[in-house]
Amino acid sequence: MLALGYDAWAPRYDADMHRYGYCLPARMADEVQRHIGNRRALLLDAGAGSGLLGHALRVGGYDNLVGLDPSLGMLRQAHAKKVYKLGLQMPLGPFAALADHKFDGILAAGVFKAGHAPPEAMEELVRLIRPEGIVVVSLEAGQGGAAYERFGQYLALRQKWRHVGSTDPFSHLPGAVPEMKTVIHVFQTISPGCSDGLTRDTFKQGNGAHGLCNP
Repeated sequence: MLALGYDAWAPRYDADMHRYGYCLPARMADEVQRHIGNRRALLLDAGAGSGLLGHALRVGGYDNLVGLDPSLGMLRQAHAKKVYKLGLQMPLGPFAALADHKFDGILAAGVFKAGHAPPEAMEELVRLIRPEGIVVVSLEAGQGGAAYERFGQYLALRQKWRHVGSTDPFSHLPGAVPEMKTVIHVFQTISPGCSDGLTRDTFKQGNGAHGLCNP
């Protein structure tokens, strides 16, 4: 149902977000630039939507991007922007189809909230990323994001990742719901894993022979 809703919204999504003053992609890209200096790092945009974060990253010089989203309509909008080397149509969590320890960084803007990905899907990010990789996630400030905050702390206690920074709360949709505040958190994984590299210059939907998915 979530994907169907975004499919219907896809043709007007960018225009709506522009009208609402949507600033989350730019703020997420700022955090990526602060914590990931390598512009050739393989980055997964989990919940890529129409590619607004991918576009912000490309402007910042990052060009090894993979976009994942459950909505084919949104992925088509992202494909038109030509910012992702690969597009994957998959659920937001768990990410069981993706192989272990392939990415240098994972970004999740507006993904970890009620009705989208559950808190437990955060642990999947640890599995997907290489050791010492960077995870940048946005969470709703206050009670709306409390369960996700607790699960992030739980992963830190289990030494799956360490918390390395966060923003002050800000309104990511000032033209629509200015009272709703968001916080961006940055984590660095400390789990063991492999370190092989991967670059592809194709766009695919679903699983393919690109090396990112389990056989």
